[in-house]
Amino acid sequence: MDYIGFDRVKASIDGRIDALNYPSIGCIHEWEFIRGVQPRSDIEYLLSFEALYTPLFYEGGRCIARGLLQYSPIDDRYRVVVGIRETINYVKPILWS
Repeated sequence: MDYIGFDRVKASIDGRIDALNYPSIGCIHEWEFIRGVQPRSDIEYLLSFEALYTPLFYEGGRCIARGLLQYSPIDDRYRVVVGIRETINYVKPILWS
């Protein structure tokens, strides 16, 4: 994965059993760009090294996430990584209006 920059997105997470693994994976159903580096295509998932976000990823829901945007040129996929030390990052559950 190539490091792109830091991103803030509003995302709708599909609840899946993959959230119980480490690191947790939250598959993104739909998302909206807020701030940071604009990806050229869809962000496929949130990857979390913080167990605090596992219930949201397991049950599904909506959130605002700030983390490290990464891109894989081999798979042509984007992901946002949270629970890392490179920046202040978080996943905050919200009600989407």
